[in-house]
Amino acid sequence: MSAAADRPKIALRRFLSKAEDPFASFIRLRAAEGEQNVFLFESLAGPAADKTRAMIGATPLLDVVVRDGVLELDGRGPWLDWALRRMAGFGGARPEGERFYRLHERTALWEALRHLESGLDVDGLDDQGFGFGFVALLSYDAVTYIETLPRLIEAHDRVPDAVFRIYRSVIEIDLVRREAQLHVAHCPDWDEPDPADVHRGIEAALATEAAQANQVPEPPLSDVEPELTITPESYGERVERSLERIRAGDIYQVQIGHEVRMRGKRSDLDVYLRMRANNPSPYMGFVPFDDLTLLSASPELHVRIEADHLTMRPIAGTARRGATAAEDEARAARLRGDEKEIAEHIMLVDLCRNDLGRVADPGSVEVDDLMNVEAYSHVLHLVSTVTADLAAGFDAYDVIRATFPAGTMTGAPKLRAMEIIETTETSRRGMYAGAFGVIGFGGFTNLALSIRTIVATGDAYTARASAGVVADSSPQGEWRETLAKLGSSIHAVVGHDAATDSAPKGDTR
Repeated sequence: MSAAADRPKIALRRFLSKAEDPFASFIRLRAAEGEQNVFLFESLAGPAADKTRAMIGATPLLDVVVRDGVLELDGRGPWLDWALRRMAGFGGARPEGERFYRLHERTALWEALRHLESGLDVDGLDDQGFGFGFVALLSYDAVTYIETLPRLIEAHDRVPDAVFRIYRSVIEIDLVRREAQLHVAHCPDWDEPDPADVHRGIEAALATEAAQANQVPEPPLSDVEPELTITPESYGERVERSLERIRAGDIYQVQIGHEVRMRGKRSDLDVYLRMRANNPSPYMGFVPFDDLTLLSASPELHVRIEADHLTMRPIAGTARRGATAAEDEARAARLRGDEKEIAEHIMLVDLCRNDLGRVADPGSVEVDDLMNVEAYSHVLHLVSTVTADLAAGFDAYDVIRATFPAGTMTGAPKLRAMEIIETTETSRRGMYAGAFGVIGFGGFTNLALSIRTIVATGDAYTARASAGVVADSSPQGEWRETLAKLGSSIHAVVGHDAATDSAPKGDTR
């Protein structure tokens, strides 16, 4: 086997691009490349710290799909052939079928990803932008590749534990400077398109008319009835059980949630158009993967790595926006003075500090901003910024293992909270409370939390929300909080959210 075949050299070519409008460019590329072959990350509203970049990717080359301890490889000719050869030399898994490798231990996943990454000799990477690497979807269950937890809830049959996908072409858009750069990956030893030809093709697509770019979505699925999977009474019982654990000193806080399902004819782009219009957020995402599409209007960063600098921005504490600036300020003042919200927020900031401390240079963990009230499209949030410097010898996979899932999605102490979630909730969280974004092979990583997120599979849309149960919580208050959080997702599918007050259907255990 030649050295090129064993560790192929990937040239990363860069071109200036005309893709200044992320969504319009996404629509044009989607029409040219195929709906399944293009993803979009964009930022529409929120604080400046979270609204700096957008990305569009086209032409999937390689997939690593993780389900129940097994890695499935798929991709285009030479990329798949290379990945299969590479995994054959990985000692942490054994072949199980033509394209499948079973991990000896679930925690070996991260070393398997390192093994694949190190098998490519990529020229032109840097640590301040993505350029080339994995586009990642991490379900909440990706935590089972980090921690040993009970598995008491029946698994999703359509939602993988994680997906890591490499794309040939990625456009990165600087939203501050309004500049765009196209990155094209090319292996000279493989029969692949010339990067200059790829650039010309993409720019030609971006120059076409795009009637859909500013279109009004089709009428929503008005005949679809959202199905809640739990009654208010049953949810209240779960909150009461959680309060008993808090009073016993077993835990300080735990996030308890539930799911809503909406079945009908799928129209993912129309749903996303309504999300953009009704709930513009800093971490919007449209990521198709086979039968599954992730549609997100997330407000919250999970973790960012930029030039070895780590950032987390936990959100805990919410108030609705007022009709005027004066009302906003009055509500912000009440939020800053709410003892329950303050106590919960400080606890979750401490979780971030502890998580980052596992992979940070000693003494570098800092809280740059504590409990700022930041304005989003419909709400005010209490947000803190926790930063650190990545210690030598650690990489993005170590950072994920140290921080995932976010404490704002579990509770504290985190491990005990996750154990309680597994014994209290009755449906798997799937993509909810996981993360999505990019893991660059040059070190840059940007992952957002999968909240205010809709997952489309088969003929159904699902969304989920949870509420943080603390010592002075009330079952009725936490129930209302979950319904309020579900409202924007339900509206995006069916055009209203009144159904959250109707009698639920389905599983009411």
